[in-house]
Amino acid sequence: MFDLKRLEYAKLLRIIGKNCRLEYSRRKLFSQKPTTDRKFLLEQYARLKELKDLTDAGVTIHFDIYRNMTDMLKKAAVPESLLSSGELACIRENIETVITLKGQFSELKKETPLLNTDVRQLRVPLDVKEVIDRAIDKHGNVADDASQKLRDIIDKI
Repeated sequence: MFDLKRLEYAKLLRIIGKNCRLEYSRRKLFSQKPTTDRKFLLEQYARLKELKDLTDAGVTIHFDIYRNMTDMLKKAAVPESLLSSGELACIRENIETVITLKGQFSELKKETPLLNTDVRQLRVPLDVKEVIDRAIDKHGNVADDASQKLRDIIDKI
């Protein structure tokens, strides 16, 4: 059995974590448990190599604008809860990021077959994006006709 203290696993995670751009990425990294599963490790290495080869070639991958929405989605799941226009704009931005990533990896499918397969499996909730687009304008403000109730209130004013 491996001695994680001797391998300094936590220290390695901290060193790698310094290179994470987002707090979400850092938390995800720190939640990783060590494994000796050779197949899993080789698959992950192959994905990382695809990504490294792209960045070495000067290709910019737009992962850095993706935000963790876990808290917002938990809040949205509660009946009668309301998300702010900023939270809705964040969700829309994430959906747009996924659309961009899907297009980018589709164009690079020869160079990144594993990553392309992973990204292709991401679900893009276009219906949610359309509702947000109708409710929140490009400046992040709530549209006057975001809902019928709001429209009625504005008409009365």
